[in-house]
Amino acid sequence: MLMMILFFSLLLLLFKFSYFVGIFLFLIVFIYFLDSYYLLGMDMIKGDLWGELGVDYISYFMILLLLWITSIIMILFYFDLLFMLMLFFLFSMFMMFISLDFLMLFIYFEFSMFPMFLIIMFMGFTKERYDSVIYMFIYTLLGSLPFLFILLMLSGISGTLSIDYMTFNFIDLDFWVEFVLIFMFLVKVPMFMVHIWLPKAHVEAPVFGSMVLASIMLKMGGYGVIRCLDFANFDIMISDFFFCLGLCGGLLISYNCLFYNDMKVLVAYSSIVHMSMMLMGFFSGSELGYLGGIMMMLSHGICSSGMFYLVNEIYSVSGSRLLILNKGIMGSLPILSWMWFIMLMNNMGVPPCFGILGELMLMGGCLSYSFFLFILNIFIIFFISCFVINMFSLLLGGFYLFSSINVNIFSYYGVFLHLFPLNFFIFFLF
Repeated sequence: MLMMILFFSLLLLLFKFSYFVGIFLFLIVFIYFLDSYYLLGMDMIKGDLWGELGVDYISYFMILLLLWITSIIMILFYFDLLFMLMLFFLFSMFMMFISLDFLMLFIYFEFSMFPMFLIIMFMGFTKERYDSVIYMFIYTLLGSLPFLFILLMLSGISGTLSIDYMTFNFIDLDFWVEFVLIFMFLVKVPMFMVHIWLPKAHVEAPVFGSMVLASIMLKMGGYGVIRCLDFANFDIMISDFFFCLGLCGGLLISYNCLFYNDMKVLVAYSSIVHMSMMLMGFFSGSELGYLGGIMMMLSHGICSSGMFYLVNEIYSVSGSRLLILNKGIMGSLPILSWMWFIMLMNNMGVPPCFGILGELMLMGGCLSYSFFLFILNIFIIFFISCFVINMFSLLLGGFYLFSSINVNIFSYYGVFLHLFPLNFFIFFLF
């Protein structure tokens, strides 16, 4: 039944039957389908062709995020080449989220990188895009090859790579095996110290590439971390190491964000900060921190996409991404300035934004881990607030060079599609 719905939904898209209607029909059908199984407590679907497939509450919300962002991109930036790449990306990501076999999850995980390579390579604008693709490839290879070796070893130990089986039969692994197992996904998050590829990829990618990269591809690294944490008894040293690395990375990068002038680079580094906080929640050892990491992953997935879209709107008007050259531009764009303000408040996690729940849970997880490290986490949130306020004050204050600016009304529609779930989803939780 699952594969039939997937096949007919993709068939609608292939024939371009009102592509935006097809995308939203695809979204509506899957929300209804997944929601019905989610409410019934369904854990697994088995099939001979595709292996073990299943949906739990984590993959449920990740699929909703995937479909929502894909719908926005296809509506705002539709053209034939992008259509085919997004179709391939949508299929590989969807299969990754419903795969209950680690080998298949790994295969679909790697396949989903291929469209991003092509988007940057053939749709980027500068010669530096080749360097960014090389960086992405090297870092991807750095984590993937050792992970594949570990999968073969796990298959020999347990006799299966079924996530469902391994979740209920915890496996004790050696320190370095645990490290390599989790490292592959942390490269994609990306974790501090293996994050160099991300700003380069964002700067060289077109806006829809940055939206996909920030909202979905970084989150699939977090999804992989969750799956690894579900089945392995990780050594306390591993958890402490990655928690402290996330804390140090969040502190250093959030502080550096105060001094960046390129808006796209600034948003890219702020994504690394939020993903560092997510990792702190995952490795805090508390259920509250774990849930906070999931909430942060989902809320930032939508918020980061919206911020990259807004940066592109300013770039399309002024021809520059530098804050100093766009000083005062919001004075000529009153509606867009309010949208910028709301989006930045979402990035800070101000009520009633969806992200506030994740940040509060993460703070609770850090407090249960260590009071001293909880204080340091407060500094991360403080630095995030500072660079957000600095960005908005520069864009709003001063006098812009041009008095009249025309913005397509379709741009407001694109921003609204990001703001709506961020600010109204929280009311559906209570």
